[in-house]
Amino acid sequence: MPEYPVRVPRSDDQRDVANSIEAYINMRFDSFTAERMTFSYAVIAAELDIPIDTIRDMLAPIEGGDAALMVWRNARRRRRGQTT
Repeated sequence: MPEYPVRVPRSDDQRDVANSIEAYINMRFDSFTAERMTFSYAVIAAELDIPIDTIRDMLAPIEGGDAALMVWRNARRRRRGQTT
């Protein structure tokens, strides 16, 4: 369960792409007050002009699904059963 702010794993050759994906997700999530938000790989790919397979490959290590990534606020507290 990825928690805001999202950190996208990166290698040296993927640094710029990872930074772009990370900035996109965190800026969008920061503008909402919801506890969770789902990010479609297709939408991220279209918005950033990055191949969808690249988006999927880079977000899979942080628990991304087949087509989207769900990001949570306060994910650690939710895992422990706390709500405040």
